[in-house]
Amino acid sequence: MYAPHLLPFSHYATAFFASLAVMVFVDILLGPRAEYLNAYTLLKQLVGLRSGIPATMAVKQYGLFGAMLLMVAINTIAGALLLHVVALFHRFPNT
Repeated sequence: MYAPHLLPFSHYATAFFASLAVMVFVDILLGPRAEYLNAYTLLKQLVGLRSGIPATMAVKQYGLFGAMLLMVAINTIAGALLLHVVALFHRFPNT
């Protein structure tokens, strides 16, 4: 029976933080144009800092906690996909 190859949790955690870092970097570049879910503004609000950028649509719809859960879910999925794409290319290096 075939069992899929599962990677250690530390790989998934690293991919999550890499995805979060990319999301925050893009949101810093976009500034207030990131209207739905601005991870940079959301992280600043979670640590108690205020920014001049108005609340995003996700914060208005779901509240701060709901927007944080949405950001965690998006970055978990994006990090896992990134990790498995890298693992796929690593598994077949000559093709």
